[in-house]
Amino acid sequence: MKVKDLRTLSIEELRNREVDLRAELFDLKIRHNTGVLEKSSDLQRVRRDLARVLTMRKEHSMKGSQ
Repeated sequence: MKVKDLRTLSIEELRNREVDLRAELFDLKIRHNTGVLEKSSDLQRVRRDLARVLTMRKEHSMKGSQ
């Protein structure tokens, strides 16, 4: 997911996206540990997307406090 797309989302949508990404990351970690995961690059992609979402949430909260 691109930062440009994330900037248009509301805080509630960012929270929902965070929950989805955390669940997906958990599933990928389980599949990686059991040896079923086909593309290990998916782990990195989801971690980065999660970091982007958390950064956008932080930016929104900083804007709201000013």
